[in-house]
Amino acid sequence: MASTSCDKSDCICGKQNTESVKVESLSNVSDDDLWASSDNEQNDKLNFNNPDDDNQHLQNSNENQDITAIKRRHENRGYYDGLTKGKDSGLQKGFDLGYPVGAQLGGLVGELIAETIWKFDSKQIDQDKRDEILNDLRIDKILSSDYFDSNLDIENPSSHPLIQKWTTFFKK
Repeated sequence: MASTSCDKSDCICGKQNTESVKVESLSNVSDDDLWASSDNEQNDKLNFNNPDDDNQHLQNSNENQDITAIKRRHENRGYYDGLTKGKDSGLQKGFDLGYPVGAQLGGLVGELIAETIWKFDSKQIDQDKRDEILNDLRIDKILSSDYFDSNLDIENPSSHPLIQKWTTFFKK
């Protein structure tokens, strides 16, 4: 029978000697070194040896998420507040500029409608002419972009083509 002992004094055979060397080399490594790797950043975030550190990391992560969510809400709110204020300011300016022209156009149209009704009731115009005039003086026709410049302005509301047409008709 062959001998199973080895020449080294600390083991009985070569195989056992190799295993004991591996175990011995791992036993000299501290727990901190065991978790060390090339991913030091991730290891700094999670420490598997200390549950309190893990809880601190989770708490910091939750706080960061909360701060991010609050920041996002404030940014959205600020954006919408600015948008609303800008719209309100623009609407008011547009109203202030457009109101006098609109009021003047409305007044002229109102006078022509009143004249049309009076002329029809007094039998000075027939039903077809009345309908033609009232159709031309509808708000969607008066405010058609065809009668305004590229900025939707009109220099003189009394020079509006439909108003001129029917004003001229009634002055005959």
